Amino acid sequence: MQNSILCDLRWGITMKNAAMAARRTAQKKASRERYVDLYDFAPVAYVSFNHAGRIEEANMVASQLLCEPRDLLIGRPFGFYVADLDSLLNHLLLCRTAQEEVKTEVLLKNKKREKIPAILLSTPVTSTTKNGALLYQTAIIDLRALKSAEAKLRTSEQRYKTLFDLVPVAVYTCDADGVIQEYNPRAVELWGREPERNGEESRFCGSHKIYYPDGRPMPHEKCPTARVLRGEKLRPKDLEIVVERPGGEKRHVIPAPRVVTNEQGKITGAINCLFDITERKAADAAVMRLAAIVQSSHDAIAAKTLDGIITDWNKGAERIYGYKPKEIIGKSVLTLIPKDRQSEEAEILRKVRAGESLDNYETVRRRKDGKLIDVSLTISPIKGPAGEILGVSKIARDITDQKQALRRLAEQARLLDLSNEAILVRDNRDQITYWNHGAEELYGYSVEEALGKVSHKLLKTTHSEPLGQIFKKLERDGRWTGELVHTRKDGEKIVVMSNWALDRDEFGRRGHVLETNTDITRRKQAETELKRSKDLLEHLIDERTKALRAANAELEGEIERRKGLEGEILSISDREQQRLGQELHDGLCQHLTAVAFMARSVALRLKNHRVIDAGDLDKIAELVNEAATDTRNLSRALHRLDVDSAGLVDALQDLVDREIWRTPCRLEMKPSFKINDDAVAAHLYRIAREAVINANKHARAREIVVTLERSRGEMVLRVIDDGIGVSGESRMNRGLGFHIMNYRAQLIGGRMEIDAPKNGGTRVSCYWPDGAARLDKLRRNSEPKKQLAVKSKTSAAKPPPNLRHLTSGAAPISDRG
Repeated sequence: MQNSILCDLRWGITMKNAAMAARRTAQKKASRERYVDLYDFAPVAYVSFNHAGRIEEANMVASQLLCEPRDLLIGRPFGFYVADLDSLLNHLLLCRTAQEEVKTEVLLKNKKREKIPAILLSTPVTSTTKNGALLYQTAIIDLRALKSAEAKLRTSEQRYKTLFDLVPVAVYTCDADGVIQEYNPRAVELWGREPERNGEESRFCGSHKIYYPDGRPMPHEKCPTARVLRGEKLRPKDLEIVVERPGGEKRHVIPAPRVVTNEQGKITGAINCLFDITERKAADAAVMRLAAIVQSSHDAIAAKTLDGIITDWNKGAERIYGYKPKEIIGKSVLTLIPKDRQSEEAEILRKVRAGESLDNYETVRRRKDGKLIDVSLTISPIKGPAGEILGVSKIARDITDQKQALRRLAEQARLLDLSNEAILVRDNRDQITYWNHGAEELYGYSVEEALGKVSHKLLKTTHSEPLGQIFKKLERDGRWTGELVHTRKDGEKIVVMSNWALDRDEFGRRGHVLETNTDITRRKQAETELKRSKDLLEHLIDERTKALRAANAELEGEIERRKGLEGEILSISDREQQRLGQELHDGLCQHLTAVAFMARSVALRLKNHRVIDAGDLDKIAELVNEAATDTRNLSRALHRLDVDSAGLVDALQDLVDREIWRTPCRLEMKPSFKINDDAVAAHLYRIAREAVINANKHARAREIVVTLERSRGEMVLRVIDDGIGVSGESRMNRGLGFHIMNYRAQLIGGRMEIDAPKNGGTRVSCYWPDGAARLDKLRRNSEPKKQLAVKSKTSAAKPPPNLRHLTSGAAPISDRG
């Protein structure tokens, strides 16, 4: 019974636990479904990826953002949709190591290849659908709208900054306390420096001193900007201030402050525009000064309309013409012009309307009392701001006394026309007032062409010293003398000796200058020619001296070279004698010694009455024949005269086959090789022999090859060895052996070359022209004096004395250098 009750109790508990588990399962399922609904329909893109970055979950917004269906997103690496993988890798690394939300800005790319700036917000969660696996639930915040707004904001700020900087007025902003916040370059130009950024000096106009227009110092709190920030109303007369720049310069400024308020109407700052009116104030002052100058001028200054009506009249005009301003202003200018000259006015007005000016226009005008006076007029158009002509300004100078003085001078100057020298008179402006007959003849200008012209411009004068210094000396001494260069009317330049004499007026100032000019052109030309001849002679002497020095140096070099050649010849001669002695000792002497021993043996046998062996006598005869043969070969080698074009090949074959060579030699001849000149053949044989001897002596080669061939229109003789080669072609070319071979090559119209083949050794080549080309070259070389004339003017047609034996057929002396 008790067991039954316990069983029932256990069964009841089990059923209760099962019901509770079922309820929890249902709750979990409902919660999971709510989570899935929230996850799927959230307004933000969500994905969940594992520690490797593979997408495990994705909502609808993420599918729309990446332009991929959700079934394709699930299981795919999130890196497929990231343009910068490094940022994603860093994000995954932070997700694995951090225990809190990880935020990274990345650049996504969807299936349409659109680049999407975004922020990834990843939070580690335990998956309810993946058996509790750790996932990183990531919200993808699309930044495209934010980036676009930021770009528009930057563009707007840049446009505002550009307008702020480029506005042609000084502008700055300040806060409610007057502390400067922003300012443009024109404000810095106005202030002379940038304002301080801290303390009292950063308020209103910075550290600059400001003044009232009357010069009194103005406290900064009294400046227009400070008053506007306090809510005061400003009158126009309160606006002008004076700002003192750091260097002490003062600028007149008109501020135009405007307050900035918030939504509640509270003043939060101000924007102030500063208009610099310094130039305008200076222009106004200049106008006032100009008006004072016009009124105090000694000359008559008047203005008139384009119709000739007088509008302005100064004190000088009143003094010269006798009319007061109220008597003449409003009347026609013809009032001042005599009737017989009134046509001048129409011409003057025509030129002024065309924009022309008239300077120093001399004419006659009538005073109020009827007296005629001589005047010099300067007439200019009066132009408006746009360049339009509004009227005419006229400056008149009374020159009556001056004209009378000139007339008296003209009467007295007639005597100067009798002079043969050029005489002219200039006024204090250097304008010619007198021009005598001698000046006409010297310069070619008539009196009419010269009068009124500035002398140094008319004659295009070149002064021997600056014109200012000339006038200083003239003012100091009353006269000046010096040389001038003038240009005649026909363009010819002449040199004159000029004498100036100064005539002062009653005030001691320069009045007129009497200038007398004497033509000294021929004398200067003679001096110039004499100097040129002297310079040319000195130049020729210098050049001749240089040439003689060069020739002397070259001659000394030639002498030294020949001395060196003589020394080389003696040294080589000694060596050749030693070589010949060695060959005679090793060859002929040994044979003769053997003959002597054999003969003595035979003689002893005869003395002892012994039987003589006939073989011994044959042996003696054989040795004598061998000695004769060796002697003949040696003689033939030293002096061979039978080499001609037909026997060249045999002679060369005999040369290479001699047993005296230490190194084996052989001859190669190409079928293209041909030679028909006996003299050329003789020289070629000696060149080949010289090269073979040198190769045997110095090359230490295994083989020597002599080749005959035709190459590119030339015949070529080459001697090639495979020995040690030469250390330098320049050293080889300095040897006497090369000079001997080169001299022989030149005699046949050819050239010598020494080089090193690619496989080592030395190659000596002699090139000479074939057929007609060789004949032409020989003909060109038939005059050796022309080739050697630079080095020596002695008998250059013959070879040097030390080399003459080469042309006579004597045995050459060899030297490898």
